[in-house]
Amino acid sequence: MDEIVKIQIHNSILELTFDKLKVELQAHLRTTLLNDSIKVELEKLETTSKKMLYTNKEKFNHLAEKHPAIKLLQEKLSLDPDY
Repeated sequence: MDEIVKIQIHNSILELTFDKLKVELQAHLRTTLLNDSIKVELEKLETTSKKMLYTNKEKFNHLAEKHPAIKLLQEKLSLDPDY
């Protein structure tokens, strides 16, 4: 029975680095663990890129979505989020 070691990565740049080290890592694991059936595989994880918040208005709107009381406070105190 084959033993599979899965390495998880988040971007394709790491895949190139992994490919260079895969053979060496697999050989090291096989000799250290005394198991010739060990295989090392790569597993790409899907990541969702989140929008970066740059302006004060974007930051305020993001917080107001999470905490509606902030929007109410801004209205009552007549605060300008861009300031």
